Amino acid sequence: MAVVDKRRGARLPHWTLEGASYFVTFRTADSLPRHLVVQYRNEIKHEEDLLRRKLGRDLTVREISEIRWKTAGRAERYLDQGLGECLPARPGVAEIIRDTLFHFDRARYGLHAWCVMPNHVHVVVQPYGEHKLSQIILSWKTWSARHANELLKRDGRFWQREYYDRIVRCPLSHEGTVRYVLNNPAKAGLHGWQFMGSSEVDYSSIAWLGTQT
Repeated sequence: MAVVDKRRGARLPHWTLEGASYFVTFRTADSLPRHLVVQYRNEIKHEEDLLRRKLGRDLTVREISEIRWKTAGRAERYLDQGLGECLPARPGVAEIIRDTLFHFDRARYGLHAWCVMPNHVHVVVQPYGEHKLSQIILSWKTWSARHANELLKRDGRFWQREYYDRIVRCPLSHEGTVRYVLNNPAKAGLHGWQFMGSSEVDYSSIAWLGTQT
């Protein structure tokens, strides 16, 4: 049976499962005002505390994942308003981010779906072997930020340090998450947006949360 582990991020816990697929969102440094970020984190903790008291026990990874998904939807509404400078929407920057995502696709990870938005990025990704999700995301952010800053002739932080990730728990959830990623531009009013895509997925190769947690 696959083992689910927890690692502590800058502020939020991140759950990992060997062989799993993840929904990941990382955003530009100025995409959300600080008070909204604090509000989002407090909402997660509040929802977890309420359910923990109701059930009288610690929460499972699946329960925490569902809370994170629900509360993340509130943050997404703010992101889709296009707050901040929206640097990925500048000419040439989205191409840099897209090419970065694909650089080690099928080698270190499988990129199941992706979308570069004006102030954030969504991916559905399955790390391979010894390659950790945190390392993959750090590589994406470091490489794309360096080259985007060079193109824009700017200095300073490009991406927010923290990111959001959630284990995709089952094939049905995977299909819904991919649809969510691909529909994000239209939902945000970006009709004809080109910087998104998906690939065929071998579901038998993915570890699912199922009923184990």
